[in-house]
Amino acid sequence: TGLPTRHEQGDLLFAVFAGHGEFPRIVIASGDILEAFYDTLRAFNYAEKYQVPVIHLLDKAIANATQTIRLSEIGDVVIERGEIVGGVISEESYKRFKFTETRVSPRAPLGNRGTIYWNTGDEHDEYGHIDEDPVNRTMMMEKRMGKLRLIEETVPSEEKISIYGDKSSDVWLISWGSTKGPIIDALDMLGDDYGVGFIQVKMLYPFPGQLVAEMFRNAGRIIDVEQNYSGQMSKLLTMSTGIKPTNYILKYNGRPFSSTEIRDALVEILQKDTKRVIMNRGA
Repeated sequence: TGLPTRHEQGDLLFAVFAGHGEFPRIVIASGDILEAFYDTLRAFNYAEKYQVPVIHLLDKAIANATQTIRLSEIGDVVIERGEIVGGVISEESYKRFKFTETRVSPRAPLGNRGTIYWNTGDEHDEYGHIDEDPVNRTMMMEKRMGKLRLIEETVPSEEKISIYGDKSSDVWLISWGSTKGPIIDALDMLGDDYGVGFIQVKMLYPFPGQLVAEMFRNAGRIIDVEQNYSGQMSKLLTMSTGIKPTNYILKYNGRPFSSTEIRDALVEILQKDTKRVIMNRGA
């Protein structure tokens, strides 16, 4: 089981790709406790609006942390139930998995009269009955997988990425999860000596490739910062954009990054162009 009581970011690719067959999903990750609060609400909204599984990744460093946060903006929280069938409808006319232009089928809340339907783990028709006809199978697969494009087109960019530091820099950090705090502190410690930008990826899947590629358009150096051995998010970056990081700052000894570690690793990369800096200090 590795280090089950320690800290790492080793499950990202598992969360994105594991499953029996192909199906759409959303994978999000929070960078701090306040984000975790709002991201949990968004996860429920995404699940109901797009009718897909939503995986909310939370680093142990955040899950086990204690912090006082201000929730003065809680009134701005909006609950989105998605497409809802209204009124009383007959059982014969209710198609729970109806083909629509958006590929999201209107659903009825539990208890609505006439909205009896079937759920199955097998391929099904619009009513939920098992149907392995090849034409139906193709249409249902395209219906489900087409939701990924809908998600890419309709989720606001600020819910996918956050940008910090020097936005005009040709040196960029990219990371996700609880590395956010130490990275921002490290950039503050560097001050004006090094102008560095930082992209925090909050929606890992579908990966916001177009947004990230636009930010990296004039980048001369791209530094991936992760708490795993292989730089898992960088693989999603390359798969989505064709862009490969030039350098890596990695840590996988079970302890979270400190801001000084990231600062020192950044200085080493900027001065010596070290391709892969592995941090092995305790915390």
